[in-house]
Amino acid sequence: MTKSELITAVAGESGVSKTDVSKTFDALFGSIIPDQLSEGTDVAIAGFGKFVPTMRESRVGRNPSTGESINIAAKMAVKFKPATDLKNKIN
Repeated sequence: MTKSELITAVAGESGVSKTDVSKTFDALFGSIIPDQLSEGTDVAIAGFGKFVPTMRESRVGRNPSTGESINIAAKMAVKFKPATDLKNKIN
């Protein structure tokens, strides 16, 4: 499902205009979540799941085309842990 399909589905389900739903999604996924995650704060959405920032350590990898060893820098990553309700609904 694409973002536009999701916006259309939410607008149809809630009776709110697509423009308002789009603004809400942009505010949620464009500013609130990245700001919190970059600070190292978990973002939990009840009934959906939790976004957890984690630090990936630096490591040595391989260039697949040449086989040459390369250093991969440490970086922040985000893991998603689905809520029990979500897991139960899809299984």
